[in-house]
Amino acid sequence: MGLNPHASKDLQNRTKDETHLRPIVKYFSKKKVNIIGPISSDTAFNDFKNKVYLGMYHDQVLIPFKMMNKFKGINITIGKNLLRLSPDHGPAKQLNNNKNKSQINNQSFIECIKFCEKFNV
Repeated sequence: MGLNPHASKDLQNRTKDETHLRPIVKYFSKKKVNIIGPISSDTAFNDFKNKVYLGMYHDQVLIPFKMMNKFKGINITIGKNLLRLSPDHGPAKQLNNNKNKSQINNQSFIECIKFCEKFNV
């Protein structure tokens, strides 16, 4: 994604998307990594063939990601001393005292555990 929500496509001058992100994309492209960007977050999810999205902001990625993956997505936070994995679902506060447990879906939690097992996390 981009630092600017529109990936600076609407600006003519040099922007941080061009000066900071574009060189990183070019570097990994030369290493034969299949990578694109910076790209506007409101169009990035038009192509569901992508496997990984790197977003600069929480809301830039999670809202469309949750809509796309339903209950199968996991959130991975990188750049910290500890790898943080979490199921990609909301707090479901409306279900807290709900007697109808059939509305509860734990698939994203199971996907998170599968990821940990696969990569020995």
